[in-house]
Amino acid sequence: MTSAVLDTLSHAIQNRDIRGDALTSNVGSITDRDSLAQAADHVLNLEGVKIVIIYGWMDETVYLSGRARGVDIDLGETLRSALGSVGSAGGHADLAGAQVPVDALTSTEEESTEDLYTTVSDAISTRVFGALDDKTTVLEPEEHKSSLGSFQFPKKSK
Repeated sequence: MTSAVLDTLSHAIQNRDIRGDALTSNVGSITDRDSLAQAADHVLNLEGVKIVIIYGWMDETVYLSGRARGVDIDLGETLRSALGSVGSAGGHADLAGAQVPVDALTSTEEESTEDLYTTVSDAISTRVFGALDDKTTVLEPEEHKSSLGSFQFPKKSK
């Protein structure tokens, strides 16, 4: 594990916002975009957590990496719903990512890194948790596929 990944993981755990079985975390400024995905993989192992979205910014862009396990939502569609109007997002049911220009989330130039951190956290949390509440991102039972293969829910017997 590189020091960038370790720092990102540390910040992800420290700054977590858990609502139900979903966790988001703003890790602040990053030096390695790949560290977000690695941190998301590790944070998904926290007890009771089924959806993880870790985000941070670099070069005037906010990068997000998401992971899901054991839930009936399409994480790629969830991020598209949450952030597609201000950036780009996509992925699969259990693995997704997004990138959004920082200025798309702020109404004015922020005076400090602390102000930027708060503004980005509020904007991302509002959009992501709002999209998670949106029932249009729920998978139909026959659509549930993961990186481990596909799964068909058994038909209910009458």
